[in-house]
Amino acid sequence: MAHKWLDDLSGLEIGASTHNPYGLKTRNVGLGGEGYAQEQLSLVGEVAPIDICAEASAIPLSSESEDFILASHVIEHCPDVIKTLLEWYRIVKPDGYLFLVVPHRDAAPSDRGKPLTEWEHVVQDYMRHATPESEPEAKSFLYCHYHVFSPSSMKNFISRIFGCRLALVEEQDPDDKVGNGFSLVYRKTKSLQNAFPWEFQGGGYSINVSRPADFYQNKKEEEKNPLTKPPQSAPSCRQRGENPVVDQGRPHDKMEKSKIRLVSVVVAAYNSERFMRGLLENLEAQTIADQMEIIIVETGSETQEINIVRDFQQRFANITYVRTSERVSAVAATNQGVRMAKGSYITLLPTDDRLRCDALEVMVRELEKHPELGTVYADVFMTQFENQTFHRFIRGGYSIRFDFSPDMMLTGYPMGP
Repeated sequence: MAHKWLDDLSGLEIGASTHNPYGLKTRNVGLGGEGYAQEQLSLVGEVAPIDICAEASAIPLSSESEDFILASHVIEHCPDVIKTLLEWYRIVKPDGYLFLVVPHRDAAPSDRGKPLTEWEHVVQDYMRHATPESEPEAKSFLYCHYHVFSPSSMKNFISRIFGCRLALVEEQDPDDKVGNGFSLVYRKTKSLQNAFPWEFQGGGYSINVSRPADFYQNKKEEEKNPLTKPPQSAPSCRQRGENPVVDQGRPHDKMEKSKIRLVSVVVAAYNSERFMRGLLENLEAQTIADQMEIIIVETGSETQEINIVRDFQQRFANITYVRTSERVSAVAATNQGVRMAKGSYITLLPTDDRLRCDALEVMVRELEKHPELGTVYADVFMTQFENQTFHRFIRGGYSIRFDFSPDMMLTGYPMGP
């Protein structure tokens, strides 16, 4: 059935096939795994290459860039089912296909006797940003089935999430690949441009689906809107150890203390010496750095970030450093910094976060364009490596922030890291 729908198209296979290959024009997305490699060797004599190393729910490709996504025996391995399905929808082109092969509830010995995953469960996973560690079924990531589905439950979930945005064009039970699951083929009937506003109901809440991050707009949108992706010549933060510290042609001598501060950046710091230089390089490279004040409240650190801060204070007059007399919480330190702030706008920044070089300028622009708003927030890239810059880093995932909803505020704080 895969050839019926996907021949002559180019797409992604999530989790390279461990059994007989599909023989389609695909790039493989996955994280690898010794167990799967050995299984592939024993069954087909070779290990499928991984072309894109990424989790199924965080694929570093442009929106609407692929003809199809094929995922065979994958969705049950994903802690956050809704986030994963939304990610696949994002990547598929309009009129493209989502081809799912899902195991029967008794296909794996470990699944036998388990209850079917309920709608409320996957909604809570989505609202709480479920991870392999947070899921109650947590075992070995990649090898654990977090969820158990039937054809009717999976179709019901997709219908609730996507409504008329996806159309079921064919189903097959059992599947014609291995025969221990069922296949569902969906066609994307609405482009991202026409898919929003997007809301679904679950757990007693109305849940707004966020538009994809600006970073993932397609090439046409990037060309129309330069803020979508900084051009190669855009100012960027230097890697640690490179000179000059600021790559924008700004003088290194102190700025005038009389400058009006548009933005106050409040940083609570504790044992942050290894992050401090990269943080300050990043902030002083902001496109509105000359309109910012940086307030660092350090709470009894045992490391020597104070020496790094003093070095930067010799070159920049917009840095205020305060050290508390005793160890206090990050919340208390943040509150102290907020009380000191003189800017028209305030942002809070952990020492291990890095901003795109125009991030604060873009957010200020939105607030000034919409004076009825009290806050703006952005989507987030994630990496597992310290002190990488926004423009040069190894991506380990990303988090697309929910559109604001009062209901969401009852279950957590969806606007921050």
